[in-house]
Parts: sequence; C-alpha cells; structure tokens
Amino acid sequence: MTYHPHPGVLASGKQSFRMMAVVIAAVVLGALTGRTQEAKPPYKDPSLPINDRVTDLINRMTLEEKVRQLDMYFGCEAFLETNQYVHRTHAVTNATFDVSMAETNLGHLGIGSIHDLYPRPELYNAAQAWIIQNNRLGIPALFLEEGLHGYMDSDETVFPHSIGLATTWNPDLARRTGAAIAAQARACGVGMILGPVLDVARDARWGRVEEDFGEDPFLTGQMGLAYVQGMQGETLNSDHNVMTGEMFGFGNDVMIGI
Repeated sequence: MTYHPHPGVLASGKQSFRMMAVVIAAVVLGALTGRTQEAKPPYKDPSLPINDRVTDLINRMTLEEKVRQLDMYFGCEAFLETNQYVHRTHAVTNATFDVSMAETNLGHLGIGSIHDLYPRPELYNAAQAWIIQNNRLGIPALFLEEGLHGYMDSDETVFPHSIGLATTWNPDLARRTGAAIAAQARACGVGMILGPVLDVARDARWGRVEEDFGEDPFLTGQMGLAYVQGMQGETLNSDHNVMTGEMFGFGNDVMIGI
C-alpha cells in the first residue's frame, strides 16, 4: 500500500526544513562573525586609545620587524626601473610600481619610511597597498619628502624661501605657508615633510643661510613655530602632516667644525 501524504503536510515539512536551514545559517554566520571580531587585534581597532594600540602592536613585533621600522629606502631605486624616474629622486608622472623590484629590495619584514620618490596618488596607492599586504602585521610605510618652501615636486606651488618669508615678520603668513605645503604633499600620500630649517644664521658663509629665518633668535622662534603649527594642524587625520625641524646639531656654527 502506497502512502500519499496530504499536501498540507508536505508544505509544513518544507517550511520546517527552511526554518531549520535559516537557523543553522544564522548560527554559523554568527559564530564566524564572532571569531572575526575576536581575531581583530587591538592595534587595528580605531576605537581604542592610540597608546593602547601602539603598545599592542609593539608587543606583537619581532626584533627584526622593529629594526626594519628604523630603516629608510630610496623610493625610486627600490620601486622603479631607471626609465621611470629622473635625477634618482623623482618618479615620472605616469611611473609604474614594479612589484618584482619591491620583492627583491624590501622583502616581507615591512619598512619604516620611503624618501626620494615624490609619488603621484596612483603610484603612492600601489606602493603603500603592496607594503601593507606584504608584511605580517600590515604596517604601512611613512613617505617623506622635501618641502622647505613648497612641496618639491613638479607642478607644485613654490613659496618664498624662509629668509624671504622672515622679512615679512608675519607669523600668520608662515602658518598659512606651512599649511599649504602640507596639503599639497598629503594629496600625494606624503605624510612627512623635511622642514623648516630652524638654525639661527651665525655665519653668512654657511651654504644654507637662505633656508633659515635669519639671525634673530626671537624671529626664528616665532616664524618657525607658526610654520610648524600650520603644517601639522590640530590633527594628522586631515590634510596636514608631520614636519622635521632642521638642522639642529650640525648647522652653520663654525665652532662645530662642519
């Protein structure tokens, strides 16, 4: 005798099966999501305090990885074929990131900083993405370039040299100059600028007198402070960047012997 279930029983069974499948899927996805959240290390959690994130990251790093963060590479020579840059310092406008060169020159331990590349956004994005994806902890590199009186790439704004800016005795103008340089550099991925020169001019024979704010310590301090405030802004999570005050310790003082 063949049993023929009532259509209502079949429909009820199908609904029960579907409900069971949904429940199982929800449980599995929930478990996976929970594991993913648990697996996310604290240093990658933007909601945590910076100090906590930094401490967590440093504790995870090997000695080799820490040492590599102290290293700086010449970007053009590390990433580009010789026909992709000029003067060993500046990538051409349409330069192409060379993955094989990066593999050979950088490896997979990460890198602290990159100088002498002056990338356009496309080149920066390609290089930074490769660096993040090819070190164990996903640490990005810091790109730094010259920007004493303008971001030193082609087609960027050239401002008066510091010695000329100092003649204005106008700290607000220095602040706005620093802010403009930072914004142009940051637009290309550069997060650190080498400048301003904060030595006090003591000897006109020094070859970099035009790079400082002159011989008056007070004026140098006020103009330099305003420049730095304009460049770094209130937060680096913006179009500002880190600056490097130069050339303390080996400037123009002839008594140093340099």
